[in-house]
Amino acid sequence: MMAFGMVAALLAAKRGGEGQVIDGAVTDGAALLTGMICGFRATDG
Repeated sequence: MMAFGMVAALLAAKRGGEGQVIDGAVTDGAALLTGMICGFRATDG
């Protein structure tokens, strides 16, 4: 997901000459929640 955001930002910079901000915290939060959910499912909780 982060790689897609980086490629999209690079393409936007190439076309328009202006960079973009990529929010990596959203990706970190999703990974943390996914790990927690998988842990609950592994323990039948």
